[in-house]
Amino acid sequence: MSDENTYKDKYNYYKKFIYLSYYDAIQLLLKKYGKVKDDYFKEKSYNKFLNDEIKTISLGKYSRTSEGLYCHHILEDKYENISNKEYIKHYKYPFEYQKLDNLVYCDLFEHLMLHVLIIKETDGERGLAGLSTYIKPMAKDWYLYRIEPKRKWMQNCKEKSYLPKKISKKLFSDIDHFLKDIQKYNEFREKEKRIEEWEKEDIKRTIQINLQERLLLGINLPEFLNNKQLIHEEKRRYIARHWILGFEKDYNLPRKFIVAAHEHFVRSSIFDTKENNKFSSYRMNVTKEDLLDELAEVMKDEKNKLMNAKYYKYSRLDKYEVDTALNL
Repeated sequence: MSDENTYKDKYNYYKKFIYLSYYDAIQLLLKKYGKVKDDYFKEKSYNKFLNDEIKTISLGKYSRTSEGLYCHHILEDKYENISNKEYIKHYKYPFEYQKLDNLVYCDLFEHLMLHVLIIKETDGERGLAGLSTYIKPMAKDWYLYRIEPKRKWMQNCKEKSYLPKKISKKLFSDIDHFLKDIQKYNEFREKEKRIEEWEKEDIKRTIQINLQERLLLGINLPEFLNNKQLIHEEKRRYIARHWILGFEKDYNLPRKFIVAAHEHFVRSSIFDTKENNKFSSYRMNVTKEDLLDELAEVMKDEKNKLMNAKYYKYSRLDKYEVDTALNL
């Protein structure tokens, strides 16, 4: 069987959910994947959380993300966000809702269709939050925008329910038609359409900026795409060229100035949140002189990189109106 026929079969399978009741869809998935193998949370941990004895809840050993499967709470047609800690705390959901008999396995599109059925059967009172904030955005990212997830379990889930862009769009359109009489869903779609229009405009702006940048640097599209990180770093350095070239190690500089420069040039390379927090604490407890010594070493390295840049060469670009060309 060709890939095209395989995808058509998958599409027809997912669309079939529209003609099922929520109960029948659950039964179909239980028959397909079998019973869930453990409770969603550990019962002792769950009860301690409800009693304010601990702040997190230990998960059960139910996961089948290695097979590309999610775990759905069957009672979400009656209760919202059953796995959410804030909702559990606020509504005091009993552990019964988390038991394996109230769970079912599903792939991403099956999960989406379960929420579609909940929305339909509850007139939008249930199911929309999970669909609008988590499930559908993820499906759009993976299958419409072709964003590759970084985590292995997400890659498994993406592969499991994969549909080509054209077929994915058709399924989304079928869902819109199926829920066209649900006011709350229509309100969500209006917001979604506005966001989609904004994203299209943002993409157009990005393409235009990238084109201007490529023309400025005199490089073709493949070279630009293959060196985006280096180009970005060199551009950041070029924007700050006056700071870098004009820097002098002066212990009479105000601490406020040194801290600001240290923040920009040293901290900018730290992306991990925990490391950034450590960095903030470190900077508060270091003398102005030590901060300046560290900054001077960084600025020396920045100057060397600026003068030896591959793309944003200071000696070549400075005679052009770079700032104007790139809207800097």
